[in-house]
Amino acid sequence: MESITLTDTMIRFAASLLLAVLFLPASSFAADVPADRVFRDGTVFTADAQSSIAEAIAIHDGRLVYVGSNEGIARFIGPADLKGGFLMPGIVDGHMHPLEAGQKMRMCSLNYEPGLTVSEMQRGIQACLDKTKRKEPDGWLEVVFWFQEAMRPAGLRMNCTMLDTLRTSRPVIVYSSFGHTALANSRALALAKITKATPNPLGGKIWRDADGNPTGLLEDSAYAVYSDVIPKPTAEENIAAAKAAQEAIIRQGITSFLDADAAPEDAAAFTTLETAGTLTVRAHFAPEIGAEDGRDPIGAVAKIAAYIKQYDQGAIKTTPGITVQNAKLFLDGVIAVPALTGAMLEPYILNAGTEENPRWEPSQNRGPDVYFHLSRWRKFWCGLPGGGSIPICTPMEMARCMPRSTRSKPCAKKLATQIFVPQLRTTRSSVPPISRASKRLKRCRCCRSSGKNAPATQLD
Repeated sequence: MESITLTDTMIRFAASLLLAVLFLPASSFAADVPADRVFRDGTVFTADAQSSIAEAIAIHDGRLVYVGSNEGIARFIGPADLKGGFLMPGIVDGHMHPLEAGQKMRMCSLNYEPGLTVSEMQRGIQACLDKTKRKEPDGWLEVVFWFQEAMRPAGLRMNCTMLDTLRTSRPVIVYSSFGHTALANSRALALAKITKATPNPLGGKIWRDADGNPTGLLEDSAYAVYSDVIPKPTAEENIAAAKAAQEAIIRQGITSFLDADAAPEDAAAFTTLETAGTLTVRAHFAPEIGAEDGRDPIGAVAKIAAYIKQYDQGAIKTTPGITVQNAKLFLDGVIAVPALTGAMLEPYILNAGTEENPRWEPSQNRGPDVYFHLSRWRKFWCGLPGGGSIPICTPMEMARCMPRSTRSKPCAKKLATQIFVPQLRTTRSSVPPISRASKRLKRCRCCRSSGKNAPATQLD
């Protein structure tokens, strides 16, 4: 399962977008307000609470100054006429991986085809191999958009022999479209040194046969090793992928996106577009705090702070730009078959029978332990600093970090609901709200009586 938390700034930004497209009467603005662009004579979906439909809009300085009828738009008239077309607010995509998508647009693709048999899947991959014979015998073939869960027959569990029969000597790896599973051929397993003796990594699973040998099916962090084994794209290739992704994004009507697992090269590629003046979307990036980083919370925070310092361009604007106001971590995997890497309170119920005659029984499998344990991360949540001065902590997290004897008291509840989280910044002149909160906790009589305050940690 994955979780991403919006910051207060992003929430305010989303709210401002909604307010901006309310169905506004002509009298809402002065008659002499100039318009940079005007769209009229169309169907304008406003996305307000009533799903109102207008005929025309006027835009000035990146903001809507009029939404209403064709008659009311007259004083803002410009050259743009919708001519009966459709117009709506730009889409804000809250979870995508744009650079990865741009790269995959240039890879061998199974096109999310549902219901593939093994032979159909093999034919598709072989066609890609035949088109790229110049890369024999050592060039990697990466295959994307494999709809693993819809393979036929139902319940089929793939293994490396299904790839080893292909007419190639090349290492081959196939990525599930859900982003949590990969299938490697024997050559790829050997190059990654995944053997019978290889333990399951933290946050991952290596599927094995009855003798303990890896089958080639890898879950979550078990195939992360390939990020170091497969040659990385060059900076130029990443920029080309970013351009391709941006073109696809714009064609879909997306004007803002959040890259929900952004490696430094992701932000670097889009920053290059912004510097060149060719960025056409508002790009937000959430760098990952990996499962291994959970062993060192302070080091993890330092990495995020350095990322922000390098790429974040400040407050969100109406114009294209780069912001870093989120971080992402995985608490566990997914509950999808066959992975079953999600952490569960009760064991998974599995089919001990057949597809024709199923017999569902509780198993012994509850999935892995969560990757981030409260005992290690308690101080992180409540005392996370950015660049040595700005901690971040949500009201809910702050309340949870309070001692149990304190958090149920009225003053603690009031405090938790009044404090919001500033963006993680490396420089800021004002005193961060959580610092004020710590002082208020110390002054609070009922909190002081517990003998504890919310823990705090500082970076040098």
